[in-house]
Amino acid sequence: MTIFERLNRGRPPTEAAIEQPHKNAGPQLLLDFLQRWREPTISMRDIRNFGPNLAHYTMKDPKNAREAAAVLVRHRWLIPTKSPNGTGDRWEIVRKPIAHPKIVDA
Repeated sequence: MTIFERLNRGRPPTEAAIEQPHKNAGPQLLLDFLQRWREPTISMRDIRNFGPNLAHYTMKDPKNAREAAAVLVRHRWLIPTKSPNGTGDRWEIVRKPIAHPKIVDA
């Protein structure tokens, strides 16, 4: 081990060393969350209030929540439905017999 390696041992990682989230990180987090959601439908309010939140990606941001839901609609994990009171977005959750589902863009 060189002197420089020993000096850098306690320093935080540089920006280049921090892994950037994959483009499907948010939709995959939402899909994993939906596997544990007990209701047959979910609303935008539910996603923003109870959805997954990580340091690099949060569902509290409406843009992130809408983009993640749109990807899941495109991959047929969510089906748009009417909300009972006509306000906001609501989706029916498609349950598939897959142990650990992944979002894969072809």
